[in-house]
Amino acid sequence: MAIRPQDTVVAYRCPACGKSVISVTGVFALTGDMIKLKCGCGESELLMKNEGFDKVRLTLPCLFCAHPHQVVISKEVLANNEIFSYACSNSGAEIFFSGTKGEVLKAIEEADRDLAELIDDTELAQIYEQNRGEEEEMLYNDEHVRD
Repeated sequence: MAIRPQDTVVAYRCPACGKSVISVTGVFALTGDMIKLKCGCGESELLMKNEGFDKVRLTLPCLFCAHPHQVVISKEVLANNEIFSYACSNSGAEIFFSGTKGEVLKAIEEADRDLAELIDDTELAQIYEQNRGEEEEMLYNDEHVRD
């Protein structure tokens, strides 16, 4: 089987604006040290860091969690063009997709439907703001940090 790097697509949903961020990422791009996929709103980014010959560390922004998820997977999983997804351990919602463009777009549509069944937009914003507020409260609870 020949791997065509232009066929490998990764995607995540921006926790700030809710848009899907989709990018072509091939096996040859993964040989670099780090790749950042930023949302157009500028509020989130997916990091893909090379962890040696066959591993990649993903830092995945999450709609539900105050902190991004850290996941280490093999480069083969990203490069084989079969659909791969990662779900938030707290909500069960899928937050990352990898595969061919068609499969990733289809998976995003399914995830959108699942998410719509779980929660509406106003509740989603409240959950994100609440989690973000807890993170800032922990950070700024110290008088010296607050100053």
